[in-house]
Amino acid sequence: MLSIEAYVATRFAECHPKILEWQGHEATRARLESWLQGYITRLQDRAVLENFARHCPVKDATPADYGVRMIQLGDVGTLLAGIHFYGGDTSRPFVNITAMDFELNPETIGAVAELLSKEFAVFCPQRFRIWIDSEHEPLVRAPGATVDQWILAGRRDEIDRRGALDQGARISLVPDPDLGSHSEFERCYREFNEQHPGTEAWNSAVGRDILEMCARDGGYFRVHIDGEPGGWIAARLSGEGPLFGWTMADELLEAEHRGKGLAAAMQRMFLAALPDGEELIWGTIDSRNAPSLGTARRVGREIVCGYLFLPFTG
Repeated sequence: MLSIEAYVATRFAECHPKILEWQGHEATRARLESWLQGYITRLQDRAVLENFARHCPVKDATPADYGVRMIQLGDVGTLLAGIHFYGGDTSRPFVNITAMDFELNPETIGAVAELLSKEFAVFCPQRFRIWIDSEHEPLVRAPGATVDQWILAGRRDEIDRRGALDQGARISLVPDPDLGSHSEFERCYREFNEQHPGTEAWNSAVGRDILEMCARDGGYFRVHIDGEPGGWIAARLSGEGPLFGWTMADELLEAEHRGKGLAAAMQRMFLAALPDGEELIWGTIDSRNAPSLGTARRVGREIVCGYLFLPFTG
């Protein structure tokens, strides 16, 4: 069994201070260890790798090539990395660095890039992705670097103390445990993407299976505006890296309600309506999705980490 102690220690040491404040040191470390071990175990399971290879076939690649692996970088340290495909598209491969037992910095980027390029050559990836724990991380400004997604988080109790936002009185939330309005939800997304070509790359409907998880957790609602159906909002209990809590899965307003300052008020009401228990609320937002990033900040969430792409060549 692969030892992950050094990887957990390195990742924990780089955690955003707000995460440690909200969750506590012990709980954060335990969540990070559980997540990392689960990820590694899954991507070392032969059945999982064979399924991965079937769904993302690449010439000359064996199922073992799809697994996460430990790679030695000279006397600098080791890293855990595996192949991924953006959106499941085999024409868009990238190497995901899950963890390192050393600090990646401008001095080590070149050596890491060269190593990963050779290690995963069968897939012909052009870039690799790392986890960053701050929007001020120096690597964000590295040549060719592009932010993939930001993770914004906050505590529900702290957000609630901020008070209600304007227009909250117009909004009500109606549980939809059987997803009776799902076809309308998909229709609304299709219309949005048709009206805004290119947005499907960063703003597409979440799968029904995810929404069913949200409903089971008590986190799926039909949003009514002035007493009439006008949108959807959903979250589920899940974790990623050091974070665990209510994960925003989707929020969508019908066209006639967009751009009127309702989104933040809708999310605030939603947080208050979620079942008691976990206080952390977090969500992953594409760096290109300026409206959702703005809404999350108005609600009271902040960037605590994210994913950064770096090229193999400058």
